[in-house]
Amino acid sequence: MCDGFRPPADHPNAATDYDTSTAGIVVDRVSGLTWESSPSARMGGTPCPAATCSTALSATSYCAQGAFGGLSGWRVPTLLELESIVDFGVRNPAIATQAFPATPSSWFWTGTGIVAGPPDTRPVAYWTIDFASGVTLNGSPNTSNGVRCVKPVASPSCYPANQRYQPLDQAGTASVRDRATTLIWQQGFSPQPLTWAEAQTYCAALPGQFRLPGAKELLSLVDFSIMADVPIDLTAFPGTPFAAFWTATPSGGTAGEAIAVDFDAYGTVRRPALTATNLARCVR
Repeated sequence: MCDGFRPPADHPNAATDYDTSTAGIVVDRVSGLTWESSPSARMGGTPCPAATCSTALSATSYCAQGAFGGLSGWRVPTLLELESIVDFGVRNPAIATQAFPATPSSWFWTGTGIVAGPPDTRPVAYWTIDFASGVTLNGSPNTSNGVRCVKPVASPSCYPANQRYQPLDQAGTASVRDRATTLIWQQGFSPQPLTWAEAQTYCAALPGQFRLPGAKELLSLVDFSIMADVPIDLTAFPGTPFAAFWTATPSGGTAGEAIAVDFDAYGTVRRPALTATNLARCVR
């Protein structure tokens, strides 16, 4: 498999992270992804040309026919790819507008399908991301979502099929290396739900220099290709419960909240209060 890339920071630095020197495109120096700089949307931004973005199918056609910046090979981004340019530190829109101007605070298509489960395992709808806040939705809130096309990473992280996760021991902490992102994860998780501050303390106290993960890092563990109560590789991460897990990412624009990822059959991003209690899985 060759689809991995290291998740960028949850609060990107437009001046250093993005190359905007070529008209029409933005190159993310951290992830290696290349983006259409101006969004194509029916609500806000510039309307799509003849092939409108009123459905996921037409968004796919629009990207495939594009030649932004004189380049070919464009497609609709996956959920993880599109989430990689979210800036969780700001809202309306939740993106670095210096690099991506005129982005509307509205929903955008991804190419990540929602698996319906047996006997019908075909995607019946697609994940979308709200660029008002950066949260995800397992469905299409309307038929006028925007699309921002992407070119894949030129040299992605590769790993043998069905061997993405490698068991490790980090200073006595049972761990797993993710070959797709190069991150090293705690195999287990906190023994009980914690407040946001307690979750950070828990990770810092683990042997091996662990920390609470960022939102984009934790989201990379969600397996969007399966229909399961807990959408994660349970061979690599046994015992992972149907529950929400904290990230280290504060909620931009709203004091007293932080980002959590629900491992509850889908893997949605939400913003609970800091005093709420969720589980923690640490990373280094």
